[in-house]
Formats: sequence, C-alpha cells, structure tokens
Amino acid sequence: MSASNEIVRILARQLINRLEHSGEIKYRTQDRTELTDRLAAALSPHLMTTQQIKEAARQVVDEKSAEAEEQGISLDDFYMATQKSMIKQFEGEEIGGLYLKKSPKNLSELILEFLMNEPLVEDVFGTDEELISSSLKTIQGFDPANIS
Repeated sequence: MSASNEIVRILARQLINRLEHSGEIKYRTQDRTELTDRLAAALSPHLMTTQQIKEAARQVVDEKSAEAEEQGISLDDFYMATQKSMIKQFEGEEIGGLYLKKSPKNLSELILEFLMNEPLVEDVFGTDEELISSSLKTIQGFDPANIS
C-alpha cells in the first residue's frame, strides 16, 4: 500500500480492533492483516488524504497554468482556489488528515455493509445500530498517531 494510503489502513486497523475488542465481530486472528487491507480498500474510494489533495491541485495547476496566467491569476492563488474547490467536494469534512466524501454516518453504514458481506468476518454479534455506533465513534475520534 502506498504511503499516502497508509493513513486509510490505520483507520481500518482501528475500526477492526475496536469492533473485535468490543465483541461485535469475530474473525480468525491469522486473517487480521487481510481483513484490514480489504476494509481499507473498501474505504479508500470515499476518502482522500491532505497530501493527495495537494498533489491533485498541483497537477491541475500544472495543466492549466497558461489559462490562469492569461486571466491574470497568480499560480499561488490558482493553486489555493483549486485546493479549496477539491476540499468542498468532500463537504469540507476532515478527520485525522482524511477528507471524507461521505458523512461519518454514511461511512459507518458502508462499514456495516462490508462486515456483513466480508467472508473473512466469521460472525457479527452486534446489532446494526451498535456496529454503526462503534464505527462512527472510531471515525469521529480517529487519530492516525494512535496506531493500535
């Protein structure tokens, strides 16, 4: 997994750990890494790191710098406007260095769906509401420095 996606993997690991420790899911210990990777892959399309936004904004500026200069816009201003525009696509919601395309609640529902359909998850003991609540708390309190 690339360095820019490592933060997504940390979130996935924190989610799996919380759900396991609270007794809401059961899986074989030897499947932990694979399960974490699969959850990270499921979450990745719905998240973007600060670094990825910066890189994407730089790419847009590189591609359209001539247009910006023709309109009398400085490249710094164009970069900042492009970056702000990209952040708005994520409803401006940033948690632990990740921008969310979906609300934390919608991400929690996506996690629930993942858990119910993932073959590596042997059993799910929590109710839908409990699983969503646990996932939501983990997302809202996400701190990539807390590698658990």
